Amino acid sequence: MGPRSSAGRVARWRRFRDLPVRARVLLLPLAAGLGLVATLAVLVGIGSRHYALLTRLERRLHPALESARDLEALLGVIHRSLQDAVAADEPAQLESADALGATFRGRLAAARSDGLFPPSDLDRLAREFDSYYGIARGTAEQMIEGAPSDRLLPALERMQRAHRTLRDRLRQRTVAAEAAVADAFDEARASRALVTGVIAAMGTCGIGLLLLVSLAVSRSVTGPLAEAVAVADRLAAGDLHVPVAPGGADELGRLMRAMRRMSENLSRLVVELRESEERFRVAAQNVSDIVYDWDIVGGRLEWLGDIDGRLGYPPGGFPRTLQGWVEALHPEDRSRVMAELHAHLEQGAPFRTHYRTVGRDGRVLYWREHGTALRDAEGRPYRMIGAMSDVTAQREAEAALRRSEEQLRQAQKMEAVGR
Repeated sequence: MGPRSSAGRVARWRRFRDLPVRARVLLLPLAAGLGLVATLAVLVGIGSRHYALLTRLERRLHPALESARDLEALLGVIHRSLQDAVAADEPAQLESADALGATFRGRLAAARSDGLFPPSDLDRLAREFDSYYGIARGTAEQMIEGAPSDRLLPALERMQRAHRTLRDRLRQRTVAAEAAVADAFDEARASRALVTGVIAAMGTCGIGLLLLVSLAVSRSVTGPLAEAVAVADRLAAGDLHVPVAPGGADELGRLMRAMRRMSENLSRLVVELRESEERFRVAAQNVSDIVYDWDIVGGRLEWLGDIDGRLGYPPGGFPRTLQGWVEALHPEDRSRVMAELHAHLEQGAPFRTHYRTVGRDGRVLYWREHGTALRDAEGRPYRMIGAMSDVTAQREAEAALRRSEEQLRQAQKMEAVGR
């Protein structure tokens, strides 16, 4: 199970890395959007439940509690009104108690129409109230009329029992309504705590998910990108044999494969260039011409040909700078040759000249040279390539020929004089 699971994770990671970079980057806002939608959905669900609870509390539980308290208080007022009528010995005051009794029955009817209590409970309350009020009013009339005590005592006991039963019933209804309201408030507080907990939990999970997605995207993008940069740096430094991983199927993988092909092509071109340069160098060393390549901006002067041996230096001993070549010029030719070089560089005049050089061993050589400067888009010279031909043997042969001709003329002149 372990190796299979590990192989599955590797396969999933490879499929993820093969996704286009744009798709991987879009995973971040997509994950954030999904997390936000999920959070909103949960909050809407909890909010709907909370709203329903508050609506029930406002429209049913709280009015039920107020109705229960009102009925309980009204019962006490009716009972005291009957007591006040008996104490005042005024039968007319019983009408006030009757009005309060009618009000009590009206409140029960209103509670029935509002659906605040179960109809069976309201029916029981109505029966118990009618029983109590009938007993209580009859007893009050007897007391006002001065009925004997042996008739009043049983009536008073029945009235007290009926009053206690009704009062306890109303008290139970009030306590139940208070408990229902308290439970509703507890549920509302729990709902609010649940909302807070859900927001915190989903926020934490969302942040964790975003971090995981960010790490995965960063790892899948920055890793191959760092490899590509490292390969590019080594290629720029001249290391054409740097190993290049094949990469995945995404843009970075295609970039790595393109860099590998570029490295292989550059390596092949460098080999071909070195072989060509070596052939040219061998050829240059076997002819009298010496080719030069002058980097005007960098100051480097490269020679192709045996410039060292011609000027009496060991291999690589002759300076590879313009100043070294200027110092090797014959003092009598130096000013003229430099003026011709400046005219070519600054004015574009053809550079074809001849001069002498003085070698390290003091030997004087004769040269014929021509060169051309390469210029940038603004006409400034940045490189010059040319060739020098050693014409010393030709000059010496010409000088020897002139000497022979002079000797011949002198000999002919002496022969003519002798005649």
